[in-house]
Amino acid sequence: MLFLGAVGAFAAWLYVGQGPDVAWKTVGGHVVTFGVSAALAGLIVLAASRNAAQGRYLPVALAALMFVNAMALTYAPLVIDGFPEFGTLNWAGKTLALVFVVMSFALLPAALRRETGILALPRAGSLRAVLIALGVFAGLGVALTFAGGADDNLLEQTAFQLTLPSLSEEFLFRGILLALFLRVATGGRTVLGAPLGAPVLATSLMFGLVHGFLFGPSVGFVFDPVPILATGVLGAAFAWLTLRSGSVWPAVIAHSLLNATGPALRLAGVV
Repeated sequence: MLFLGAVGAFAAWLYVGQGPDVAWKTVGGHVVTFGVSAALAGLIVLAASRNAAQGRYLPVALAALMFVNAMALTYAPLVIDGFPEFGTLNWAGKTLALVFVVMSFALLPAALRRETGILALPRAGSLRAVLIALGVFAGLGVALTFAGGADDNLLEQTAFQLTLPSLSEEFLFRGILLALFLRVATGGRTVLGAPLGAPVLATSLMFGLVHGFLFGPSVGFVFDPVPILATGVLGAAFAWLTLRSGSVWPAVIAHSLLNATGPALRLAGVV
């Protein structure tokens, strides 16, 4: 709430000092995309809930607030003029988002912290499934290497992709948000030992939309179904891995393998 207040204050300052057009392009358009994503996910989870109690709205509202906060922090260095930059990638934004997610995790009730799987190791009996899944993601990372990619700053690309995106995104989407939604709606069809229901659909939709429903100051809203579908499916796979293992860490490793294999192989001169 405090950070949302800061975002609102910043938008108001831009509105008064530089006009509504600047405020919209810097803050408003981005917040709309985040809000739409959170609203759609919340509706999916609430529609699947069998609990008519008023308390079911609290986890959904908390998830929406945390999602909007984390996404706003991720984009802040990209839209605020003069924001300190580190390297050629969004180190600052991803670091801010990760710090926010970790602080939010620390403030959660103890029972909910356990449900996120952030402090848990994979449960007994899930190791084989986890290793197979990690092998699949490593293979997918190799396959994507041949699809092309930038050859600039390969060391930085590898270091970045091994760490910040996977940590910040998995802690948020497959850790906290999935745990909150599971408090509202459970069940779903069990696929290879893990339930894939409304909470997985909702978090996967949010994950897809932040990669394909975007706002650009010069072009306005951009809706690209290909990355939305692709990253949404990957998000569902990461969620399956989290639920199957009882820990978010296999998803973190899978995400890192997927992102970093390409630049690492090009850095090593393998391809």
